[in-house]
This record gives sequence, structure tokens and C-alpha cells, in this order.
Amino acid sequence: MARRLCYAKSGKRVAAPAIDAGGYHVFLSHVWSNGQDPMRVIKQRLLEMIPGLSVFLDVDDLKDISNLGMYITRTRAVLIFCSDGYFLSKNCIIELRATVTQGKPIIPLVDPDASRGGLTEDQVGEQLIRVETNSYAKWGFDYDDTLSAKALHKALWANEPIEWNRIGAFQDVTLRCIADRLLPEGHQRTYLRREIINEKIVCPPPTKRYHVYCSRNNPGAIEMLKEFAKSQGLTLKFAPSRLAPARRRSSSRPDEQIRANVQNTTVYATHDIEQIDECDSMLVYLTSRTWTRGDASCMFGFEVGRAMDADIPLLLVHEMIGVGGQETRCGCEFASFFSCDDGATPPELLRRGIYAQIAVALKGGEWRKTSMVMLAKAFAGTDAVGKGDANELKQAQAMSKEVQQELRLPASAHAAVRITARGRGVEVSSTAKLLAWVLSKQLSPSRLALRRISGEWTTSEGQRGSRDSSATEATSVSAVGVESSV
Repeated sequence: MARRLCYAKSGKRVAAPAIDAGGYHVFLSHVWSNGQDPMRVIKQRLLEMIPGLSVFLDVDDLKDISNLGMYITRTRAVLIFCSDGYFLSKNCIIELRATVTQGKPIIPLVDPDASRGGLTEDQVGEQLIRVETNSYAKWGFDYDDTLSAKALHKALWANEPIEWNRIGAFQDVTLRCIADRLLPEGHQRTYLRREIINEKIVCPPPTKRYHVYCSRNNPGAIEMLKEFAKSQGLTLKFAPSRLAPARRRSSSRPDEQIRANVQNTTVYATHDIEQIDECDSMLVYLTSRTWTRGDASCMFGFEVGRAMDADIPLLLVHEMIGVGGQETRCGCEFASFFSCDDGATPPELLRRGIYAQIAVALKGGEWRKTSMVMLAKAFAGTDAVGKGDANELKQAQAMSKEVQQELRLPASAHAAVRITARGRGVEVSSTAKLLAWVLSKQLSPSRLALRRISGEWTTSEGQRGSRDSSATEATSVSAVGVESSV
């Protein structure tokens, strides 16, 4: 069944706005080196969401490359994929300049993943200045103050940027945000069919006394837990004493289906480490501050170790980098938890497999609601990701385990491989072989960018290996945090 975009109030399907014959609702402007695959996905999904949309994609619609401005004239809005190389390309700059000259609405699309060509706003500005200084004259561009690097940069960020995502649940939000920009101003709120923010997740009562242990030594954890409870219409109660009725421990596990359907409106939590045995889980809220605060981080690490000693499941929650306030929330790359000048995960916890479970990903802006529903699923004991992501993760875990066993890697490296395969949206069929090659070369930086160049795979250090015959995607893979010697 097609995943149509609908109006929230009426439930009616969204229809494509009327345009002139031969016109386009949106022009997808991108550089081929890292934009072709995302733009193909965007076009296909937009057409599924709103049949009748006219979406310009060069490989489908470009007939005359010498007249790019004509295509801009015929379009309502221009989506610009702000990736590495775009602002150094003559044709891309022609499209950007034509967009600004004609006053077309710009939809800036950014990729938070630098390993895939993502750029920050400052980096975009630097590339615009560089190309203006070094290339405008040889390209035959006349100087125009309204089209200076500064003017283009200002026009580009006049509208709130939209974040590109590869994980299914977040990609739904991205596509809905893009589609909303193509509708008439003041339109009703929309939703996408089968989007997880539409799911009502029931928070069951704790199986023990508390749902979760939340450490005071974990900066931001209390505030995040309060935010979560509020987003789900729940009451959060902290107390050192008993909050929920104590339950007799049974030798058999409770019926999870019955438990999931029990009405509960309260999240019970404790700060008291002495009550860790009475908690269903321990919250591990991962930000750039988690392991970088010296003695306070050591204390938190001690508490995590105590939870692991007691076989208390760890509820891993990771603030990712991206738009919508993630810098304020101290979002960071997962790689920093393995190697960071300011402090990293204690080696003992890595050896014990602290990251054996996949962390719930938290994002900002429009994507925050989706993150909170994913966290609610984790609280409810259900799968926090969709079936497709779960199947991909299962395959990646199986292959990474084979790599670990073959190369005799410790559990910390195994966990890193598992996180990488799922969290970076890579082609899992080739991940294991690529990582095996990296490790077999005894490379051990905290992050290795693998790129296919002239039929070979090359690392950021310039060392090359033979091309993996099973790899079919011209994409990059990040080996996150594999620090073990081979």
C-alpha cells in the first residue's frame, strides 16, 4: 500500500498543487559525487507520497545542459543538497545563481554525516568564498554584488534547513518536511501513513519497583527523561523510596503481551544507586559530556559497571549531531565514545560490551518527536526500529561477529562494528569484508573513511586495498572506534 501524505485534520490525501504545463514543483539541485542516490530516493518517495507532483531530476529530465536557468524558470521551488563539492561545481553554482536571481524559494537540505560529504553552514560559506575567488573569472561569471558569496550564503540559509536521513523512521520526517514546503502557504498539518509518530505506545508498569535508574553523574539525563515523559503524556516520579507496588519475583517471566496492554501513566525512576537491583534498566544518556568530565565520568562508569554486575539492562540513548538544537544538547558522533582527546568510554566497560545493544538515536527539530516514540518503544520493551532496519541490523550483526571471531577481536570492537553497520545506513552486504580488510592492515585510528576511487577502496590515510567485488554502491563506510590491535 502506497504511503500517502494526508492532512491531519480531515484525513484526506494531499493533492499536488496546480502548475503550468511543462513546469516542475521542485528542482533537485545536487552534485553527482554524493547526491545522486539521495536525490533518487527523494524523487521516488515524493511521487509516492503525492502522486501528480512534477520533480526535476537531471538524469531523468535534463535535455539541454547549456540552459540550466530555463529549468529553474519553470520550477516552483529549488531543493539544494548542501554537500561537499556542490559549491565548487560550475553547473551547481549556475543553478544556485539562477535560483537567487529569479527569487525562487530555496529548500536547503543538509547531511549531518561528514563522512558522506555533509557540510556545516560555515563550511558552505568557506567553499562559496573559495570558488568566488578562484573560479568565477575563468568560468566567465561577471561580478554582481547581489550574487556574491556572501549574498548567496544569506539566500541559501533564509529558510530553515532540512536534515537528510538514511534511517527509515527519520527519513519519513525528512520527506514530510520537504513535501510541506511544496504545498500552499498556510496549509493544514500533514502526516505520512505508517509514520511512527502516529503510533500510540503504551508504557507498561515496571516489572520490578522502578522502570529506570537515572544517575546524577550522567549530565543531561534527568532533563532528557523529563522531556520524554512529557512528550508521551506520562508523569515522571523520582523517589529514593518505594513508588510502585512491589511485585513478587517469579521464576517464570511475565506475559509480555499482557504487560504491554496494562494502562500506566507514570514513569518510576530512582537516583539511588543502592536501588539499582530494583530497576528494570539503567539509563545511559550519551552526549559529548558523558565521558569527558574527569572524576565525575569515572563515578558514572563505576555505576554502569555495577549495573552490568547485577545484569541490569542498559538503556542506551545517544544525542546525535544535526539540526534543531543538537549543538545545545551536546550531540556528538558515536566514534567519540571510543576515542576522544577529552576522554572516552572506560576500557573496562568496552571490554564488557557496554555498547552491545544499539542506542536509541535522538535528533532535534521535527525529528525529535520520532526519537521520543523510539524511546517509548524501548521503554515498552518493543523494537525501537522498523522491521527493515531490524533485518538489516540482524544481518550486520551476524557478519560482524564472523569478522570478530576470524580476527580475534575483543567485544569492544565487535560492538563498534555492529553500531557502524546500522547507524551509518551502509550496504550491509559489503560492510564485513571492508572492515575485515581495514583490520587486516592493522589500521587503528578512531575513524577510517573508506571511499571507492578508480575501482579501489582507499582510506583517509591514503592506503589502498583491492575492491570488494560484492560492493555495488559508490558510497563511504565509517569504521567507528575500532581501536584494537590485530
